[in-house]
Parts: sequence; C-alpha cells; structure tokens
Amino acid sequence: LRVSQMWLTLLLLVSPGLSFLLDDPLEESLSEELTFTPLVDAKLLTQFRFTTVRNATSKGEFSNFNLFPKTVGQIVSQYGAQEFHLTFTQGRWNTDHWGYPVRSGPSGVELWAWFDKGTEEEINEKWLGLQRALGGLFSASLNFMDMTNTLEPGFAFSPEGDLHSRVGETGNHGVRYAVLPRESVCTENLTPYLRQLPCRQYNGIARLLQHPTDLYRTEYHSMGMHYYTKCFGQGDDCQKRQSVLTQTLTLVFNPSSRSSTDASGFTTFKLESLFGKNQSGVTACPLSSSSTILVGQHPEFDSRWKSSYDPEDTVGNYLGQYSLFQLLQDKLFTLAFQFPPAIPIENMKLAPVHIDRYLTGHGKKGSGIVTHIFNNLDSPIQIIFLQKVPWYLRVYYHTIKATVNQEAVPIHELLGPEKAYQLVPGKDRERSSTLEVEYTVPGNSVFTIEMEVERAFLHWTEYPPDPNKGFDIGPAVLKIAPHAEVYKHQHTVSTNEERPIYLYTTGLMGSFCFLFLFLFFVFVLFPFLFS
Repeated sequence: LRVSQMWLTLLLLVSPGLSFLLDDPLEESLSEELTFTPLVDAKLLTQFRFTTVRNATSKGEFSNFNLFPKTVGQIVSQYGAQEFHLTFTQGRWNTDHWGYPVRSGPSGVELWAWFDKGTEEEINEKWLGLQRALGGLFSASLNFMDMTNTLEPGFAFSPEGDLHSRVGETGNHGVRYAVLPRESVCTENLTPYLRQLPCRQYNGIARLLQHPTDLYRTEYHSMGMHYYTKCFGQGDDCQKRQSVLTQTLTLVFNPSSRSSTDASGFTTFKLESLFGKNQSGVTACPLSSSSTILVGQHPEFDSRWKSSYDPEDTVGNYLGQYSLFQLLQDKLFTLAFQFPPAIPIENMKLAPVHIDRYLTGHGKKGSGIVTHIFNNLDSPIQIIFLQKVPWYLRVYYHTIKATVNQEAVPIHELLGPEKAYQLVPGKDRERSSTLEVEYTVPGNSVFTIEMEVERAFLHWTEYPPDPNKGFDIGPAVLKIAPHAEVYKHQHTVSTNEERPIYLYTTGLMGSFCFLFLFLFFVFVLFPFLFS
C-alpha cells in the first residue's frame, strides 16, 4: 500500500511537467559540415560548421534541453540576448590572395550582440553581464570589454535573425560591439567550445579536433559562436521561436610545412598530417541529422584528392567545383591530397575590394590615421566604414579629409544632413571615439579617409604590461553591401544567403614610450642618482 501511495504521489508531481511537454513539444536538430578548399598559394582552407536548431514556443524559454547546449541557453535567457556573435582569431586573413571567408573576425576577440528592448542603462547592464558570462565560459578576459571599449554601432552590423519584442517591453533593441586585439587565443578557449557540441570531440567531424597543438600551428585560425533567433508569427508577436546556434572553425593550413615535397614540387598529405597522427578519418555523429563533407577543386589550381567514399553530388560556385559526401556512422571517411606548386604572385587574381590602414607622424602631436579602401571593380559599391579610436588618442574631427583618387570629396557628401553617419567624440577614461559613415565608392578608385589625432598624457598606473611595445588600437570594420561580383570571391558553398561581407584592417600599434621613459627618469633614475 505504501509503495502504491508513493508511486501515486510521484505521478501527481510529475504530471504537470508531462502536460507541459505535451503542450510545448521540444524539437531540436544538429547538422555538421566540413569543407576543404585548395587556395592558389598552395594553402588549404578548412571550414568546420556545426548548426544546432531548437524549435519551441515562447513558453519554452530554455527550460528543457536536448541537443542545444544548456550553458548557452541559460546565458542568453538570463541577459536577454536575442543575437550575439563571438569570434576568437589568431593570425591575419590574406584577403588579396584568399578571397573572402564566409565568416571573418579581427585578430584577438570580437563580440557584438543585440538585446531585448530597454533603456540604455538596462542594455549596458545586460551587455556587461553577457560578456562576463561568455568570458567565464570560454576562459577569456572578456571583462576588459568595459564601457570605455564598447561601441553602439548605428548601421554597420546587420542582424541575421529577427529582433522580436516581448510583452510589456519598451525602448529600442540595443546593439553593442567591442574587440580585444591583444587577447591571445589558445587551447583554453577550444576546450569549452568543443563541450558545447552534442558529440563533443569524440565523434563526428569534431573528432579531428582532438589535438589542439596541431590546430594552432596554422597560418590562420578563427573560432566562432553565433546565436540568433527566428520568429514565426504576425507583427511583433513572436508566437513560435526558432533558436539557431552556429559554431564555426576556420583554419588555413600550409601543407608543405607538414608533409614532404617531391622533386617536381608536388606535396602529398593526408588528414593525419594536418590534424594529428591518430586522425586518419571520421564518421558521422550519431546525434546529427546531416553530416556532410565538401572537397573543392579550384579551376586555376590543379590539386588532386582521393577518398574512401564516392561523391554523391557535385556543387559549385565561382571559385570552383565541390564534391559532396554524406558521412555514415559505420564507414570511415579518409582523404588524401596532392598539391602542385603555388601559383606565382603576379598571376594571382586579387580580391576586388580590400582595405588598408596605418598611422602617420610621430610624437605627441602631428599624428594621424589614414585609411584606404580599394575598389577594383568597374561598378560602384556601397560600403559602411566603422572606426573606433581609444580615448587615449584624441581625434580632431574637424581635420577629417576624404579623397577619391586623390581628388577631394566635399565634406557634405560624407557627413551631410542626408547621409547616414555617426560621429561620437571620445571622452577621457569614459568613452572611445567613433566614426561610422556610409559611402558609395566609384569603380576603379581608391577612397581615402584621414584625420589627425593627439596622444593623451596618461597616469603611470594606466600603462599596460610591457609598455615599450606600445598600445593596441583595434581594427576598423568595412561592411560591403551585397554585390554579385564580390560574392564571386567568397568561399561559400552550402549557404546561398546574400549576407554582407565584413572586412577588418590589421590592428595598429600606438607608441607611448617617450612618456614611459620620462616617468622612469623622473621617478626612478633621478632619485637614485641624487640620493
């Protein structure tokens, strides 16, 4: 009798949860994709893509989890993040010779996010909470993305998902952006990244990522996590929501440094030479609904490959043809390549649009920042340029000059009342300077923006470690509107979405050594000599 009463009590306690699950079914799916693309300079571009989709009504609110990582769901739910993009990048993407990646990021760590509607103070509080939570999750120093290092872009970034409103919300959807160019990327960031995958690194294509030391000896390494939501409803009422989490990993290998080259200059290598001795092949993840591998063939680079699978289909883009393979759980996929020598630099086709930035002058005064945007197309392109200058570099906005092929551009065509722009002056120890402009660059031209800056006098406690190396100045961002000719140079196969392309300049290094030496002589050397 007691046993029957116990089971009856347990059934009564569990029944509300069962009815909740019946009324609000949880649907989740996982797909994994791996793409190999030979590059014309005899490098190998490798792109991992893991996509977890969660379908649930608004009542779900991340209360139950199956494939979707619980930690990420709890973070976005607690801090009201409707979309965020986090990237850890090591190295520099060579746009001139490699074209445009599907997703890119600047060197260091980059984070930008949209939040639920609210006041500026509420959004700032959510932003600080989000980056601290993600920093704790990925063992990164994201807490240095304080408000002095944070921007509020107006139109440089486009949301991939649908920004919806909740009942009772007022205000605007706030977007925040920050970058840490000095942050190093290491295995401490990769380990929690793999833990968010349903099969982790033990099965599926993520099995190739079991040896991190081989991944960080590449020409380029970029690891990203991208979360956004899709709404299905009428108007602002989000009756059903689809949460999408995409984890990406982009690697550029130099096979000649890991394999032998014969007398004719051909390099032969296998997967184990790239990802480790024990990584001879992969199988499908048992929890994934789709496990796909794409092997590319560049039309101007006569590379060859051999696999244990037979291709099921052939897909292509402007950069070549790709053989498509669907992985099985009971059959090992192996792959071997043979690369010819690299194409001479003079015969490579450069990317049609690229950007360059550098510092001018020296000393406390007379310095400046110059940016060149190159458009090698015959047609004009629409661009948005975003530049953040830290507060310790004071920008004189009245000195802004713009030229096209060294011919002056009237300032009203760049910062006029009918133009989309944002100009926010910096404030010492509180806010960075922001310049965000939209412009149409004519074909076969060079668009140049330059401005004068002044180095601020810093307290001796405000210098970073190793001040002799200088201060890091974050990269500028160039957003290219969808353009057919530009997409011909992008390494994308499976997705046909016409997303904007983001390019990043290299970070700058501002020198403040003369101030540090002055402080050293005044407070250390002189008292020692005259004591």
